[in-house]
Amino acid sequence: MLQLSNKKILIILFLFSNIFFVSNASAIKFKLTDINGKIHTQENYKGKILIVNYWATWCPPCLVEIPAFIKFREKYKDKVEILGLNYQDISPESLNSFIESHFINYPIFPSIIENDFKQFDEVRAMPTTIIYGTDGGIIEKFLGELSFQDLENAIQSKKYFLD
Repeated sequence: MLQLSNKKILIILFLFSNIFFVSNASAIKFKLTDINGKIHTQENYKGKILIVNYWATWCPPCLVEIPAFIKFREKYKDKVEILGLNYQDISPESLNSFIESHFINYPIFPSIIENDFKQFDEVRAMPTTIIYGTDGGIIEKFLGELSFQDLENAIQSKKYFLD
């Protein structure tokens, strides 16, 4: 008969506990400061789907998708939040002017205020959009321009219902 010491049993339990409880280990954790100086963390968005969009004012596809993000946030603001991570060296005055002239209705985070965008992922192309579920895990990651329909399809295909 196989006899296990208490130490071996504890090691086995520890190994199995890691297998069964790692799902939340990949949940997003972040701390960012927006263009207005407000600090945002994952706690601000508990229970919401989070869309993180890397963009720049000099990026044509980024500019094309801004109206889709504005419309999406207007329609789903109770269930979804969008964070715009501006990935360029631009003055706060110029960025604020851009935000106002394009009627952007979601928080914008400039890279020049010591925001660590690598909390989300490395940027390999612009625009890059990462969608996180209500549990903080990644639903989908996109490189390139997205439409309103692309956003809806990505979220609903993972069994998150927006309506």
